[in-house]
Amino acid sequence: MRIFNKETSIKADEIVFPVFFYFELSSKNNYKQDFKKSFLETTKEDVEKLLKLPNFDYAIFEQISSISKKDIMKKLGVK
Repeated sequence: MRIFNKETSIKADEIVFPVFFYFELSSKNNYKQDFKKSFLETTKEDVEKLLKLPNFDYAIFEQISSISKKDIMKKLGVK
């Protein structure tokens, strides 16, 4: 399986994905805006799952979601 542009030996069904990854698209179909809204509504614990994903990469994640490292740190309460 490829995740964050790198191969991993972990199978998809072995990975615990954050709940905020599962969101509904708005009628505007603005994927990144809807992704960020889901992120803003999630818990700190759910964001911690994000950081535990295999090969997690802040820059790649921001390209996919528009959620920056600064946004993640703020949600985690890190300054």
